[in-house]
Amino acid sequence: MVKQTDAPVLISERYFTVQELREVQETVCMFPKLSRAELIKAVCENLNWVTPNGQYKIDSCKQLLEKLEERGYICWKRFRNRHYQMPKVLFRPWSRSKQGAGK
Repeated sequence: MVKQTDAPVLISERYFTVQELREVQETVCMFPKLSRAELIKAVCENLNWVTPNGQYKIDSCKQLLEKLEERGYICWKRFRNRHYQMPKVLFRPWSRSKQGAGK
């Protein structure tokens, strides 16, 4: 049985697994000094997100990062903003709150 949290998520015309979204989060956190263009290329490379002719899907990846930032899962503008907030965790299978255990 697939848990709701394990279901693929549609963002930027592509379905992403929770693991892929975690990898995007990790990439953003691991390389905080990359420029936006470099970060987009790194994410495309890690996800093997290319067009049929082998080009990186730059625009789609940029939309993905913007949507993840809007939802609070990454902070790729953090070094331009003094009021940096830690991104949300996508999924923590090991933590269960007493209130949310039945959900």
